[in-house]
Amino acid sequence: MRILDIVLPAEPGSATRRFFVASALWLAAGVTFGFLGALEMLAPDLLPHWAELSFGRVRPTHINLVVFGFLLNAYFGGLLHVVPTVCRTELYAERFANFGVWFYNLVVAGMLFTLPHGITQGREYAEAAWILDIGVLISLAALAIIVFGTIARRKEQLLYVSVWYIAAGLLWSFFVYAVGNVVWAGPIGSWQGI
Repeated sequence: MRILDIVLPAEPGSATRRFFVASALWLAAGVTFGFLGALEMLAPDLLPHWAELSFGRVRPTHINLVVFGFLLNAYFGGLLHVVPTVCRTELYAERFANFGVWFYNLVVAGMLFTLPHGITQGREYAEAAWILDIGVLISLAALAIIVFGTIARRKEQLLYVSVWYIAAGLLWSFFVYAVGNVVWAGPIGSWQGI
């Protein structure tokens, strides 16, 4: 078996499963950081006095791992299952979708590294560094390509409302995320806040 077939399989449903597995793993990491934040609030002298374990760094890490790691991985896995199922066709570009799993989770791992180390934009719920914001946008664009490609190849003539919502949600999320994170300001301008 070739390494490409292991890392980026073309097997139907493989990207969906990988997104769900990643979601479960990030849930465990997010809950761990949530527990550390609760410990910091309950017994501030219990944990070592490292900057990485301070509440101001643990809380944004917890929030971002739960939102971007757990919830969005589950959402992406769900939409990659629902769209081909209701369109009665195989997912467009399964290997590309598997690449998307790896790329997106690398972005989330970047959040896991940068936020505890204080590399942040300092805006609540928009703390991720600018380059990670670009990674999220690339991931959303790639998923939109996969979803719209699947819709274009559908065998089902009726386009279900759920597919309309998924497709529109990906496009809407792309633009809302870009505006909310002021990505056009670049790595320097985005540190200043709004």
